[in-house]
Amino acid sequence: MITLECIRERDVTDAIACGRWPDRCDEELRRHVSNCSICRDVALVAQTIQEGHAAAWYEARVPSAGLVWWRAEMRARQEAVRKAAKPIKIAEAVAGASAVGIAAALLSRVDVSMLTAMFVERALPLSLAVGMIAILIIAPVAFFFVLSDD
Repeated sequence: MITLECIRERDVTDAIACGRWPDRCDEELRRHVSNCSICRDVALVAQTIQEGHAAAWYEARVPSAGLVWWRAEMRARQEAVRKAAKPIKIAEAVAGASAVGIAAALLSRVDVSMLTAMFVERALPLSLAVGMIAILIIAPVAFFFVLSDD
């Protein structure tokens, strides 16, 4: 029967975690690890993990307290601006909806045949016609950007 555990695994991991492996631990534990394949594997894996942890700890770059404070202040200011902008966005949305409603109401009162006759009879300058078409195309795009969150 193949054993998957050893009663000395905990001793090996403790010795490695405390930094006693292999020089400052007792001879009996070193002999056991050299004879037990399970503990040898545990020692190899635990030692590799411990070395990686020590290397990461040594190479970690902790920012200065002033920099951390400055970033926290900037984040708090940005959050305050976001909170202050919410009512403004609501007001912009109401104004945009009102403008669209007023434009729709005015257009519903205008007779299309009267507009066609006015364009044809008075020969509205091309630039004014292009300007009106541009406004009809640009206005929805402008409303989209005004009312969007980003």
